Amino acid sequence: MSVKKAAFLHGINRTTLLNHLKQRHCGPVGRPTLLAPNEEKLIVNALQKLGDWGFGIDRSAVQCWII
Repeated sequence: MSVKKAAFLHGINRTTLLNHLKQRHCGPVGRPTLLAPNEEKLIVNALQKLGDWGFGIDRSAVQCWII
């Protein structure tokens, strides 16, 4: 199947498919994360537990808690 036909069939830009085939722009996107995955899980578990206990937490409270 041609790239043009595949692009039309799947609704994807032809240049996007060509870049993927040529493995251009295939690196990670964005900046590195600030927290390690285990730190993120710890924060999520703590926030879920606080929610179960009926404490409302906003973004600024979480940021103060992390720093």
